[in-house]
Amino acid sequence: MNKQQGNTPVHIWRVDFEGMEMRTTSSDGIHVWIARDDVMEALQIPDPGYALSFVTPEDQAALSSGTDVPDEEDEPDGLPMINEIAVYEIMARFPTPPTGRFKPWLLRLRHLFFELMTRDDEATFLLQ
Repeated sequence: MNKQQGNTPVHIWRVDFEGMEMRTTSSDGIHVWIARDDVMEALQIPDPGYALSFVTPEDQAALSSGTDVPDEEDEPDGLPMINEIAVYEIMARFPTPPTGRFKPWLLRLRHLFFELMTRDDEATFLLQ
């Protein structure tokens, strides 16, 4: 769903995962966090504007790849990231349930995302 806020398009989207929902608005590129078609399908993202194919080549070139430092002891090192900042923006933007319930849920969601993103080859990043 798209809405206008001044002259800037604002995307509103919802992620429904394990019986919990997140909603956010974005006009600053957070959509790159969920970009591949299989990720969009798995996370039930209804707006095709979040697909990588809708990101301009110039914007694709600006996306960063890196590694994530594990948040939990049982998390592996070096999970591939498209844009580290986006994960933290997601945590900051959503009205969340109590942290004790939300953080494990977000970590599972994040693992699903990384699993989908890297399942063919762990060295292969989204932007090849």
